[in-house]
Amino acid sequence: MDDSSNDVRLAMTRTLVAYFECFPSENYNRTLYRAHVEAIYRGLLVHLDDSTTDIQEAVLDALRASARIWPEKLKAELATVRHKHRSDEYCDSLASYLDSLTSRTNGSSDLF
Repeated sequence: MDDSSNDVRLAMTRTLVAYFECFPSENYNRTLYRAHVEAIYRGLLVHLDDSTTDIQEAVLDALRASARIWPEKLKAELATVRHKHRSDEYCDSLASYLDSLTSRTNGSSDLF
């Protein structure tokens, strides 16, 4: 995501969306892979505040795709960086999406 070419960065976000779609629908051990999930969430959240709207929207798509892994964790990570963003627009959009996901689930588990 730190490439100077927006084409490369957009391709990366599309790759991440495809990657997240490959995660198992159940039995994903979030405790075991916690550090990986946190690193992905934190890295993407930095780029949600990119100066280019196309990148912001692509990152938002990637974050939405990743949210199925651990929506509560992504919501917590979003809360820690929200105040650093120049605009709340994409943070608000992601927060609303996460609220809709977490309201459909019946609690959290360490297994996805």
